[in-house]
Amino acid sequence: MRIESTFLRSRFGQRIFLLFASCALLPIVALALISYISVNRELVQQAEGRLADESKSIAMGIWDRLTLLDSELQIKTSEVELQSSESEMKAKSIVGESVADHFRGIVIEVHRGQTRVARGAGFEPPRLSAAEVAHLDSGRPLLTVEAGIRGEERFILGRRLEAQPPDRVTGWGEIEPSYLWWGATLENTLPAVYELTVLDQGRENQIHNTLKGAEGLAAELPAQATLGSLGNFQWHVAGTRYLAHYRVMNLRPAFLYPSLTLVVSEPEDSVFQPLASFKRWFLCIFAATLLSVMLLSIRQIRSSLIPLERLQAGTRQLASGKLGANVQVESRDEFAELASAFNSMARNLESQFATLESLNQLQQAVLSALDTKRIAGTVLDQFERIFPCEQVSISLLKPDCAGAAWIYSKGAAPGSASQVEAIELVPQELEALSANRHHLEVRRPEGVPGFFVPVNGVEFESVVAFPAFLAGELVAVIAAGRSDTTELDPKRLDQARQLTDQVAIALSNIRLVEQLDDLNWGTLSALARAIDVRSHWTMGHTERVTNLAQQTGREMGLPKERLDTLQRASLLHDIGKIGVPSEILDKPGKLTTEEMDKIREHVRLGVRIIEPIPALSDTIPVVLQHHEWFNGQGYPGGLSGTEICLEARILSVADCYDALRSTRPYRGALSHDSVVEYLCDGAGGQFDPQVVEVFLKTFAEPRMPTRPPATSSAVSLPLESS
Repeated sequence: MRIESTFLRSRFGQRIFLLFASCALLPIVALALISYISVNRELVQQAEGRLADESKSIAMGIWDRLTLLDSELQIKTSEVELQSSESEMKAKSIVGESVADHFRGIVIEVHRGQTRVARGAGFEPPRLSAAEVAHLDSGRPLLTVEAGIRGEERFILGRRLEAQPPDRVTGWGEIEPSYLWWGATLENTLPAVYELTVLDQGRENQIHNTLKGAEGLAAELPAQATLGSLGNFQWHVAGTRYLAHYRVMNLRPAFLYPSLTLVVSEPEDSVFQPLASFKRWFLCIFAATLLSVMLLSIRQIRSSLIPLERLQAGTRQLASGKLGANVQVESRDEFAELASAFNSMARNLESQFATLESLNQLQQAVLSALDTKRIAGTVLDQFERIFPCEQVSISLLKPDCAGAAWIYSKGAAPGSASQVEAIELVPQELEALSANRHHLEVRRPEGVPGFFVPVNGVEFESVVAFPAFLAGELVAVIAAGRSDTTELDPKRLDQARQLTDQVAIALSNIRLVEQLDDLNWGTLSALARAIDVRSHWTMGHTERVTNLAQQTGREMGLPKERLDTLQRASLLHDIGKIGVPSEILDKPGKLTTEEMDKIREHVRLGVRIIEPIPALSDTIPVVLQHHEWFNGQGYPGGLSGTEICLEARILSVADCYDALRSTRPYRGALSHDSVVEYLCDGAGGQFDPQVVEVFLKTFAEPRMPTRPPATSSAVSLPLESS
């Protein structure tokens, strides 16, 4: 079956395929995983059980052989004459086996360390501690483990033959290690895949190990294998992972030797060998299931994609603006019903789109306006596009004036001008509008309502009013005169209602902007006063300078935007003096060079204070440059001429005038004429001559009140103007 390219691109096809795959494959995978985990756990448990049984069997064999060796040692030493020096052990053990397979040699120790060979090769008996002597004297066998010549461990078993001093007689036998581990065969009797490791009493050294190529094995034992008397663990030896079981043989009561630790290991590969075939079969079943799911899902997808593609094409046409799109689906299922509903929706959209577009444009025009006259004009020009009528008027109520409003009206004739009149809505009309917040229809026989002004020559049968409320308060009324007596279209009413609500939002925005603007100016004025109150000498200085600068800027023809910048900068021009110590600001005498430097730093400090406020970025040059001189000898940048912004040049003159007209701790207030003379002398040097000229024309007479003269008699003009 050929797979079409549509299937590879369709999201619906991908979802169907994933659905089929999830329903078919996920249960198989989940069942396989559960089975695999269960079988894996069962194999591990069985392996651990086998290892535990094997370690127990080995431990019991070693115990039995030690007991047998003790008995043979007693018998063989008692049969030998003490004077005999025979070195071969051809006798049979008590179980019919050769004694030479059990012992490498047997010696008898008499007379304080003197030994005689009883059987096999001779050897030196071990030196005994007091505890070991006491153990032998008690009639119990003694087992010692010593390092051999070739690095092998020597197992020596001792038994007291005569315990009475001074003629103690002790029989010693060096045990054949292979017999101790494996018995009479002297060869490994473990199952083929098992390995045995025997550790000494401290579990630090291996006494016996069948694992090849594993040196220092005891150091690799996990921590849990050194706790308790038996348990299971896993370890890596020579790159192979093993399951292992350890068992501790406690030999102390019988043989005084503390213990031996037996570790029986089996490779994990051997444990999990039964799972190999399971993995192979699972992959085959999974592949077959996946293929079946793909074939079935592709068939289902192909039967569903044709109507889906047609619906998708129709939707794209609709999205591109082709509202007459029509979808033909002949399948007898839900896709056909969906296509029929889609065609009906497309027809409805085609009939409503033009109206909605007009409404959207009108709403944008209303919401973008921040002037009540523009809002009224927009409504008068465009309202009939969404609501059929012959005449429109809009009444905007005055805040805090019950019923008082301005009514804007415009006739149906193209190009007719808007008319504005002051009206007063009677309480009955206000109550009717409040009771009918969606819309209010007034028939002509009932009279002409106060919120509608008819135009001569225009006939109407009814007036439909749409009141706009803001926080429960009536703020506007849009009234439409209609000559048509047919029933009002609910959709048209809702659209007109929606526009009226947008008008209310626009009026709310205007009020918020006005309130925000008042708040901004109030905040700046409050900040300016906070700066001035640091010293009673400068009380009111900032506000007076702001008024002087504003009037001068208006006379020089600055536009509103630049006048606003000048006003903000004037209110903030001395904000940097917050960082100047009061003792310097109020010092009655002449300032030192260091003090003057701190005073001059206030312009940069002021810039740093207002710099984080983006809305005040346009004031930064004015605040920074208002102490620059026209001849370039000012600070902080030494700018001159037109390098200094015009607002800063205006502020410099206004600042100097008010500072000289006010009392300071180092001098009294100067007269208006003295200050005018100072400004004239500074024109072209400290001040812009053009600004000085306009300033003196604007303030030909003293207008600013001066502060009472201070007790200081200083009258010399300062280098600084404020």
